[in-house]
Amino acid sequence: IAGPPQRWEATFGPQDDSARLARAVVEAALTKAGVDPAVTTDALLILSELVSNAIRHARTEYTVSAGVDGGEGSVRLEVFDRDTQQSFVG
Repeated sequence: IAGPPQRWEATFGPQDDSARLARAVVEAALTKAGVDPAVTTDALLILSELVSNAIRHARTEYTVSAGVDGGEGSVRLEVFDRDTQQSFVG
């Protein structure tokens, strides 16, 4: 990965098929940025888990943020849902 940092963001509804669309958007962005295909595959697996959790537990719109730091060669994924209830482990 070379070049300046890049960042993409998109918001999706809580429907099950939105996970497929989120993966497609991120895959296209990472491919365009020149991310190694093996890294992209790993990132999409992680994204699937994060998005599935947002759909299953929050049942709200969610925003996917993907970033690539060309200098560090790193990929960052974030998923933000709109659930206002406090999370707990128990």
